[in-house]
Amino acid sequence: MKYADKVIGLMAAMPGREFRMVEIVRYVCPTPKSSKDRSAVREGVRIVLLSLIGCGNVACRRASARGGYAAYRWL
Repeated sequence: MKYADKVIGLMAAMPGREFRMVEIVRYVCPTPKSSKDRSAVREGVRIVLLSLIGCGNVACRRASARGGYAAYRWL
């Protein structure tokens, strides 16, 4: 839950707006030192988002079967 405050701060400031995972990761860590660091941040953000989805604060629109991306929004 290292990144919870930044994820909540970003998403709660704009309720209803959909965010892609890459947008959230770039907000939390704008300049990673390596791709390994970016992957670690992505995993941390994923854990935070799953917790917020479980609590009912965030909704997830899954990617389509043909590809695309998931979108997360603050309720």
